[in-house]
Amino acid sequence: MRSLILGVLVCVGCSSSGDDGEEVVDCAKDLGQDNFIVGLEKVGTAGKLDFKLIASDHFPQDPGDNAWTILISTMQGGSVTGPLVGASMSVTPFMPAHGHLAPKDVIVMPVAGADGQYTLSQINTWMPGLWETTIKVNGTDGDQVVFKTCIAS
Repeated sequence: MRSLILGVLVCVGCSSSGDDGEEVVDCAKDLGQDNFIVGLEKVGTAGKLDFKLIASDHFPQDPGDNAWTILISTMQGGSVTGPLVGASMSVTPFMPAHGHLAPKDVIVMPVAGADGQYTLSQINTWMPGLWETTIKVNGTDGDQVVFKTCIAS
């Protein structure tokens, strides 16, 4: 019952601003999103890991499920030292404008035969707007990165 009430509150909190009931989001405007392209690379907040987007099934991201392939590398002294093999991580899509998470858990799988590469599937950015997807690698003293993507309406 609690989850049903929470779901109703989240939907009410995500009311639209358009005349036809749809929220209008123009991703051509600077909403704080990253330039979401193959090769997008970011250093983790602790400076211990490098995160690089090497593939996505949608450019730009679509509403609904998306899948990314990322390469995570270790760093020392500001330089990449090699792929991070066997990483355990959490991936959390969050919509800051509305204060809610995605409705599905992201599935993380290592790419067979490709050291340091991981497929993140079921990234469910289900509504238009800016989404912040945090990738936090366990056991790296909290090193994490946030990829910011925009879903157009």
